[in-house]
Amino acid sequence: MKRGRAVIRDHYAKGFASDRDREHTRRITFELVARDSAGDLRNDVGYYTIVTREASGHEERFRGKFLKVWRREADGVRRIRMESYSPATNP
Repeated sequence: MKRGRAVIRDHYAKGFASDRDREHTRRITFELVARDSAGDLRNDVGYYTIVTREASGHEERFRGKFLKVWRREADGVRRIRMESYSPATNP
């Protein structure tokens, strides 16, 4: 489990830098299935698809599902409070 903005940012920055160094690209798309709100909380449920492409042209697709919980904070901005994602077993 990763906690804190800096830890999460550094984790993803390291992965993106590695992709650039190897001339790999990634494209991610989201499909929102449901959104529910109650007070300052909101959750989003859906699917994501990641397409990676190597410098050689080889592509791979990964599909998964996600749940994000957002909370409106004192400044009025919604921020991700927690999230979960895993491989999708059904398309």
